Amino acid sequence: MRNSNGFTLVELLVVVLIIGILAAVAVPNYVSAEAKSKTAAVKQNMHTIQVAVESYATDAAGSYSPNAAGWEAYLPNGSMTTTSPIIGTLPTNPMTGASCTIGSGIVANVQTARSTVCSNFGPGAGNLSYDSLLQQSSYAVCGGDSNDLVVGYDGFMMVLSNQ
Repeated sequence: MRNSNGFTLVELLVVVLIIGILAAVAVPNYVSAEAKSKTAAVKQNMHTIQVAVESYATDAAGSYSPNAAGWEAYLPNGSMTTTSPIIGTLPTNPMTGASCTIGSGIVANVQTARSTVCSNFGPGAGNLSYDSLLQQSSYAVCGGDSNDLVVGYDGFMMVLSNQ
């Protein structure tokens, strides 16, 4: 009689092969989901900046700040007082885990930018850009994705603005 207290080499190889196939299918899906979640976090950070910019404009009679220093007190955990504003907490860069850097000079015209194919994003992956436009009557907020391109929608630049 044959001893049946274990698995044959063929059975073990079949199990290892099945595990390898499952891993080959799962790993690319995980990497893709991770990149999508980081891009979604950048979009959320863009919205956080947009809310702070709009809050500043509400208190400044509809005028937008020429730079980030004007609206930083309107970020979460910030406070706008007449004596000494408390700077709020910048969103976290999903690519690095550090606070986002706010750049500028990405958008000169909102409509043109929205019809432009995503291009290199100067401030870096996961960071944001704020540009005051039209003598402070408008603004544009952009963000960088994990490939260091401007976050896009259907291949075109995604620009948050009041236009």
